[in-house]
Amino acid sequence: KVPSLIEKASENIDVYIEFYINESKDMVSPQKVIDEIHKAGGLAFLAHPLIYPFENIWNTIEEFVKEYDIDGLECYYSLFSDEDSKKLVEICNKYDLYNENPYTIL
Repeated sequence: KVPSLIEKASENIDVYIEFYINESKDMVSPQKVIDEIHKAGGLAFLAHPLIYPFENIWNTIEEFVKEYDIDGLECYYSLFSDEDSKKLVEICNKYDLYNENPYTIL
């Protein structure tokens, strides 16, 4: 399901993947982005985490959460199943993160 979506988004999947994980001097590190969001008084969320083309997405999400000072995950997205959303909420609970909930009004 997800690979076909990604193929539509990019003619060259290698370039698409590199865009997200490239930490060369030309790319800002995820932690730098998170720090700037925090400095501005915001909360840093990993948006639609299940659409990224990683082989073991669940382990990748947990590693990201452990490595970076993120505040929460987007747990509800039109492409996610109810089961996927539930697993993401469980990760948020496990690591004491906010979960984006469509029923919460700020």
